[in-house]
Amino acid sequence: MEDTFEVLQGQILKLLEALNKLKSDKKQLLEEKEGLNREIAQLQRKIEDLQSENNQLRQSLQSSKIDQQQVNTLLFRVEEALKGL
Repeated sequence: MEDTFEVLQGQILKLLEALNKLKSDKKQLLEEKEGLNREIAQLQRKIEDLQSENNQLRQSLQSSKIDQQQVNTLLFRVEEALKGL
């Protein structure tokens, strides 16, 4: 009977150790998950910043193209006016 009790006691101790290890592992994984979530948030902010910068550059480029077209039109008119002189 004592042998059975000792076996059960040993198994219970092993189960408690395994449970403690699982709790420790879970805590570590949760901490790592929080760290990854912070990194994800930082990367998302960087992506948003880059998208905003990209949009600003596209608008600036579009404005430059319009300005260039206006300059070309003006130069064409000046050349035509000079030819008429």
